[in-house]
Amino acid sequence: MTFSVVHPAQRTRVANDAFENGDQIGVFVHATGTPLEIGGNLVNNEVLTCNSGDWTASRPLYWDEGTFNACAYYPYMTPVSSIENLPFSVSTDQEGNDAGGMDGYEASDFLYARTEGVSASDAPVTLTFRHIM
Repeated sequence: MTFSVVHPAQRTRVANDAFENGDQIGVFVHATGTPLEIGGNLVNNEVLTCNSGDWTASRPLYWDEGTFNACAYYPYMTPVSSIENLPFSVSTDQEGNDAGGMDGYEASDFLYARTEGVSASDAPVTLTFRHIM
């Protein structure tokens, strides 16, 4: 299972907003027709890391039979204790860096992507992100 990730700025004419090397997203993949859960999905909060535009997991991710929905968010967080209520806050210092090395502006930009009805394929699953915060 591979992923193609599209930053919201790539759909607009903004030129200097994009994912960078070392950025990490969290990915869940669950069977179509079943609710997204905190665990028990095909993929549960798997971290994908950007490296020269490619997104890789720390371990191989495999398909199962059927169709699936893929959900992803940025920036990556662990642990995730709720699917319905993910704690997130906007940094009051948008210029300083947080403990993970992100500047306050980037750490305050929550992004979300969802792709529905995908099944086993050699082609990557496209995750087109949009701004939530």
